[in-house]
Amino acid sequence: MMSSIVFTLACSLLNGRLLAAGMEEAIKARAQKCVQATADDDYEGIVACTHPLVIEMNGGKEHMLSILQQGSADMKSSGADIESVEIGEPQQLGQMPQLSYALVPQTIRMKVPQGKLIQDGWLLAISTDQGSSWNFVDATNLTDATLGQVFPELAGKIKLPAKTAPRIEEN
Repeated sequence: MMSSIVFTLACSLLNGRLLAAGMEEAIKARAQKCVQATADDDYEGIVACTHPLVIEMNGGKEHMLSILQQGSADMKSSGADIESVEIGEPQQLGQMPQLSYALVPQTIRMKVPQGKLIQDGWLLAISTDQGSSWNFVDATNLTDATLGQVFPELAGKIKLPAKTAPRIEEN
């Protein structure tokens, strides 16, 4: 009897770990696709990756597309250009009945007139369909207060990492 309980518990733990591993892979693959859209100036792709609430807060899809296009043009006219974005392993995975979430580390490397700017940051991955699809929020500048206002269901569930200052590697 005791061995069957132990076996059942072991299977449950293994199944939970396999589900988490599958979820981590799905998050990372989707995040990679989204950062590629950023590197390619694929504004439609960026919006498709963005959490719907962020799109709404930016005035809707068309307005957000305009913001992205103008921001990219401004960045390039100042001599800056994204060279690469690296995605790390998803962290702080969590699930609630209507929401799955994780924090995904990212490192952005940009060519700037002074050399290379390197900014470490985070994406907040959110799924409302048990991990079948994922949308993202740039969490690099997100505060606990803002997180609680925009996503009250996540307040106290995610520990936002401290923001780090960008680094410049001179030419």
